[in-house]
Amino acid sequence: MIIDKNIKGKIIYIEGHSESVKQSCQALDSFESNGFINVKREPGITPETLDHKKFTYKITENSRLKSFINNKKKFLTKLSCVHNHLKLCQEIIYNQSAQLFAEHDCICIDSFESIEVEDFCFLNYDTAFTRDSFKKNKFKKYKGSSKSGVQKFPIDYPLKCNYNSIYKGAILPPGTAGYILTPSGAEKIIEAVKLHGLEQSDFLINSYNLKLEYISPSICTYNPINLKTSHGF
Repeated sequence: MIIDKNIKGKIIYIEGHSESVKQSCQALDSFESNGFINVKREPGITPETLDHKKFTYKITENSRLKSFINNKKKFLTKLSCVHNHLKLCQEIIYNQSAQLFAEHDCICIDSFESIEVEDFCFLNYDTAFTRDSFKKNKFKKYKGSSKSGVQKFPIDYPLKCNYNSIYKGAILPPGTAGYILTPSGAEKIIEAVKLHGLEQSDFLINSYNLKLEYISPSICTYNPINLKTSHGF
């Protein structure tokens, strides 16, 4: 699917969380200043607004999401995040139009005129390596692509699912800070949860379920302040 800067998108933030609101406004300014005028802020689903009847799928066996089942606060936070992504999938399928998704700490630093995306295109691929969480492990020595444009995630990509689930060994994106998802990608994610159940967002989006691509150089980076809201708030 051909994507241009007129793509619609959303920046998810936590309503009532002053720092999340602040970062989402900074994120919106960054996208608009780079020509993405159809990206809007949207309050995300939280444990307080979570509707368990919306997505009544089982939890994937031996999954990362299931590992939090005894930590109610963290489990409901992770489940809320999954619901945000599945809501996006439903909208994309209904409209049959790709969308851009960004978390509140995603900062746009560049743009493109036109790119072609099959399922999923990560926008923070190179800049993910600058985050402390990745600098401290095997990502420290990993080098991104020297090619420009949309590329496939390499088969030697070091971030893989190590849980003994249906997705063991699958390549994972380094989080879900910023990405573009097409109708075919959204359909594949929905089909995956129907077949295998719910999993943490960045484990559900994996190379077993859909084609992972990224744009290089990255057009997005991160707010220097990591609120760590995915751990529970």
